[in-house]
Amino acid sequence: MTSNPSIPDRVDVVIFGGGVAGLWTRWRLERAGYSTLLLEQSSLGNGQTIASQGILHRGTKYAFGKDVAQASVELQLAQEVWTRALKGTDGPDLRGVSVLSPTTVMWTSESFLSRFTGAVAAGVLKSDVRKLEGEHRPAAFKAAPKAVGVWEIDEKVVDSSTLLHELTRSARGPMARLSAGARPRWVKPNILSWSDATGQTHATHASAAVLCAGVGNESLITSLADDHSGSGADAAARHVAQRRPLHMVMMRGAPCDLFGHCIRELSDKPRLTVTSAPDAGSFVWYLGGALAEDGVSRDGPSQIQAAKLALRECMPWIDLSRATWATLRVDRAEGRTPSGKRPDTPIVSPIAAGGHTLAVWPTKLALAPAAAGRVFDLLETANIRPTGVVDAGESSLAPAPLPWNEGGVRWS
Repeated sequence: MTSNPSIPDRVDVVIFGGGVAGLWTRWRLERAGYSTLLLEQSSLGNGQTIASQGILHRGTKYAFGKDVAQASVELQLAQEVWTRALKGTDGPDLRGVSVLSPTTVMWTSESFLSRFTGAVAAGVLKSDVRKLEGEHRPAAFKAAPKAVGVWEIDEKVVDSSTLLHELTRSARGPMARLSAGARPRWVKPNILSWSDATGQTHATHASAAVLCAGVGNESLITSLADDHSGSGADAAARHVAQRRPLHMVMMRGAPCDLFGHCIRELSDKPRLTVTSAPDAGSFVWYLGGALAEDGVSRDGPSQIQAAKLALRECMPWIDLSRATWATLRVDRAEGRTPSGKRPDTPIVSPIAAGGHTLAVWPTKLALAPAAAGRVFDLLETANIRPTGVVDAGESSLAPAPLPWNEGGVRWS
């Protein structure tokens, strides 16, 4: 074993994963007096957080789901937490987060069924939605036919990079980079062995480990579950985790910004969900929704063609002649449901006896605060008590670049 003076030998909780779930959990536990050590294998937010569209959902895209009531309750409570944090009145101080848009829009095509679907969705969401007419419509709809319905929704869109930065600043516990392919393990009930990026091995005394590493949770569960014979631990990971992949599309050269959902006829998912970012005098559009879910089986060029078709059908008045395109594959890691479909709530699962190892899946970016709260509740239930925060000063770990700023992206 080797030592590093910047890494404490003893903490209350070791957190694996530096995305929004891990960082919010770090803040929540420190607020309660727990000392934490956060371990991240790559850049902060690399994977699901930085690839998210940054929408703090109110439930628009789930307005036709069978469990809309449960999802809506969870998301409404989360909205209140985010609002206070973004104002700096309670929770982590997120006043420095860039809010790309205070609202999103929901729009339809000209068809009767699409307009009917939009009207029903607006009715389900009630006070969160206002119909927009004429000059009140965003720039992206100035040339749209009057038959296209447009509603404004009270759901903010945040910049993932500044969110990661501000969440990192909100707590003071130490962070370290985990070695690639690391397999941390409990060598005793309260001693966690792990290797940092330099290859040094550490033995950290800890009362609990919290796994917030997205798809990385699967391998962490395998190495940290009680059964280290191999097959049992692998089975544990399969039992509690699932993946639902996406094939996102990025479009450079958009004439204006846009944040919202194009309603698909009589469907529980929008055909397109679009968010935007300024980009060298124009905008990048980041395209998800059913396009991204249905596009998993398509290769990159085919997915770009599908995106062009979807935009022509959802927004035929928009000029795409100068656009360039790229795609991004993302694995959504979630807690397993019996049906394999999206959970409606965050899932926090004990994966070792005594509740000292917890696996966390927030389900949605907006639900990260709820996931952190459940971690705190389970630690209390397991009688794991705080011993006092360790202040390590400024973090040396930086947020991952936004997807369209990655150097290896191929545009066509």
